[in-house]
Amino acid sequence: MRLILAASIANLPFGTIYAFSVFLKSMEAMLSLTRSEMGIVFGLSTAMFATGMNIAPALYKRLSTGAILVITSITGAAGLTLASQAQGFGPLLFGYSIFFGLAGGVAFTTAQQFVNLVPTKHRGLVNGYVVSLYPLGAMIGAPLLGWSVAQMGLINC
Repeated sequence: MRLILAASIANLPFGTIYAFSVFLKSMEAMLSLTRSEMGIVFGLSTAMFATGMNIAPALYKRLSTGAILVITSITGAAGLTLASQAQGFGPLLFGYSIFFGLAGGVAFTTAQQFVNLVPTKHRGLVNGYVVSLYPLGAMIGAPLLGWSVAQMGLINC
């Protein structure tokens, strides 16, 4: 049960990567960015997510799964912090796409891996739950993030 809780705490926030569209209009206006530039930010974050999924297994040989999840959570939070303070395209791209996207991919694969190693007769159910954390993060995150954008008086889509 603790592993499922750890997987939830690590992966649910990364699911907000799919709630990115909530920020489009306000970020375009605040940073004078085009929709194409915002598309690049999201597209690169998705590519970095896939990259993180592929480099995660190499990290298992060097670090414990707990350490990986702590590092990826801190890295993802640092990326979001950098993105939230961005004054232009470069810092937004670096913070959101590189840090947040990469950390999310590593966290996802790591959580999936360690729940697979737990002996249980409901492995498929546990795997499905871990996979569902990403869309659930977007489902919970999008309305909350949209509300926060509106509360700050920014343009909301």
